[in-house]
Amino acid sequence: MGVEQDDSFMLRILEKYIESSGIAYTHLRPNWFMQNLDSGPMFADIKATGALHLPAADAGISFVDIRDVAAVGFAALTEAHHAGKAYTLTGMESLAVFQVIEKLSHVSGKNISYIPISENIARELLVKKGIPADLIERWTDFYRKVRKGLCSSISTDIESVLGRSPILFDQYANDYAAAWR
Repeated sequence: MGVEQDDSFMLRILEKYIESSGIAYTHLRPNWFMQNLDSGPMFADIKATGALHLPAADAGISFVDIRDVAAVGFAALTEAHHAGKAYTLTGMESLAVFQVIEKLSHVSGKNISYIPISENIARELLVKKGIPADLIERWTDFYRKVRKGLCSSISTDIESVLGRSPILFDQYANDYAAAWR
């Protein structure tokens, strides 16, 4: 999401390369996946500590369900009128991480916490985990964008393509509740 705002961003460079190739394309630009919370590093943090530690402050994020991303991708691959278009894929609501964690606590029946951390503490934790410096910088730059509100906007592209509203976070949380129990 938002790659079109910075022509120096690697994903935008790749989009421009594809656009200049002459082949048919449809760009999908999703925001944070809801499913990042039931797998990967964020899930591991929740399972290991009972909390999610992020330098996101109280910024809103319009999380998107990967099932919606897949449905839009399917439409783009099977319906010719999507060629040459770009879709920003978000959920219908912008939620702060503490709100997300409250919802996960509710569906799991467990007390899960959100602990906002500073960028410096996040960097130190990543260094201790042996994460390469260039990845740490990309990650911290990403969270700067989150804190500036650049991941909070809501797009209607999913509804335009699919003819229905995106999956709500509450539905996702209920569907995947077993992950946090």
